[in-house]
Amino acid sequence: MKNSERDAGVREARNPAESLTSPKGVSSRRKRLLEMQAHICKTMGHPIRLFLLHHLHKYGGEVGSSELANLAGISRAAFSQHLAKMTAAGLVKTRRSGKYVYVSLARETIGSACELVSQSLEREVAERVSLMDTSTLEEDE
Repeated sequence: MKNSERDAGVREARNPAESLTSPKGVSSRRKRLLEMQAHICKTMGHPIRLFLLHHLHKYGGEVGSSELANLAGISRAAFSQHLAKMTAAGLVKTRRSGKYVYVSLARETIGSACELVSQSLEREVAERVSLMDTSTLEEDE
């Protein structure tokens, strides 16, 4: 085995995601869209960021960055890190006015997507609670 082949195998073992190929029949455009979606989902995968996105969706407009940091109960530095990640992923946009920074959803569909997932989870939790209540009643009989 050549060194280059062995090195390639080591690289694949260290980071298997990089060595994945496209599923058959998936265009390069579709693959890129899936990669973008994965990046957005990964960015949304933090409770603080989801809280901020839900609040922006509920409010429906621009909210001051200080207000958002206070609502989330986090420091301005921590908020700044979350904001940078959400901005880089295209989830939110910012507008500066003097020394103030205002934040809004980049697209309304971002808030709608968060809401859809939240509603789905709420229904699932309600169904599970209902099933637990039914099984408790059956045990009492």
